[in-house]
Amino acid sequence: MEEVRWRCLKRTLCPVLQVPHLTVRTAKPGPNGEQFCWWQCTVKGGREGRDIGAVELAQAVEALGAGEILLNCIDNDGAGQGFDLELVEAVSSAVRIPVIASSGAGSPEHFTQVFKQTGCSAALAAGIFHRREVDISHVKDHMAANALPTRLSCLTPSA
Repeated sequence: MEEVRWRCLKRTLCPVLQVPHLTVRTAKPGPNGEQFCWWQCTVKGGREGRDIGAVELAQAVEALGAGEILLNCIDNDGAGQGFDLELVEAVSSAVRIPVIASSGAGSPEHFTQVFKQTGCSAALAAGIFHRREVDISHVKDHMAANALPTRLSCLTPSA
């Protein structure tokens, strides 16, 4: 079986609500003042769009038996400005399976925001840790200080 890889998602702005995708009023208006958007799924590292929205795709893969969704927002990837909270909330509220938020984390606060403001089950980051811009312990401490369940230490099994 071939694995299908969708690099989600490009924020696609629309001037009216008459598109065949779930649209939401966005807090980030487009360059022409567009107030509504949908999240277009892309392939090939975000270089090619497909005519399917993230919410619709998430619901379809859940119906096909997916156990969780790793949600990557290509618009936020590597930007360090935070997760796309509107996207994460739209997808996590549309499905019953766990949603893992990815792309955009740049500070410990971004993890707290994504858990407090969306229904995601997990969140991830890579670059900020690999480049040592943020220490993992700072993320855990910030989450714990904001009453989010956090494993603060790992126990190593005794030999």
